[in-house]
Amino acid sequence: EVHDRTTTRAVLTVLGPEARAVLARVDVAVPDGLPLHATAPLAGGGVVVADGTLGLTGYELHLPPPLADALVARLEALGAEVPELSVEAREIVRVEEGIPRDGHELDMDTLPLEAQLQHAISLTKGCYTGQEVIARATHQGGVNWTMVGLVPQRGPVVGALHAAEARGDKAAGEACTQVWSALLDRPVALGFVRTAQAAPGTRLWADSGAVDVVGLPFTAPMSR
Repeated sequence: EVHDRTTTRAVLTVLGPEARAVLARVDVAVPDGLPLHATAPLAGGGVVVADGTLGLTGYELHLPPPLADALVARLEALGAEVPELSVEAREIVRVEEGIPRDGHELDMDTLPLEAQLQHAISLTKGCYTGQEVIARATHQGGVNWTMVGLVPQRGPVVGALHAAEARGDKAAGEACTQVWSALLDRPVALGFVRTAQAAPGTRLWADSGAVDVVGLPFTAPMSR
């Protein structure tokens, strides 16, 4: 069963190499060596989850809202030592790590296999919503679209992606989220292309010019 926990649970994430030490300063004890995605109970209520989603050391705290509000206030009291992560900065890191997001790369028509979410799928557990589609794509037909990294050669990607510069063919893909990558010092994007054009090094064309397909995440050496 699915229940709405909005009023009974708040989620706060602390990221960075000093995340565990910072939480200790505000009396949140995270067990040493907590494995990635593992959970542990917190004194006073709630749980902590080891979160490496953005490629950074991090801890996701699931707390009753009053405890979360009190913890945010204590973190803010540390001032510049614990700056708040802006939405813009999080988007840059998310795109660099090749992580799809609901409402951007993910919608009701996106298959998990298209968005490279194979790691989040179990092929051995019991029945679940969408299992038939996943099984068919895995063992029979595959997928027609694949999420990839896109590096435009000139400014942001504008328009649909095509396999030829003349752009007279059927669209070969589209860009979703675009950011200026601090890591690569250039614009990059997440997008979907036809699986036949998904190999790193493939050159596609948009109205704004050439766009190169690269592997994900952008942080991998082969993508630089």
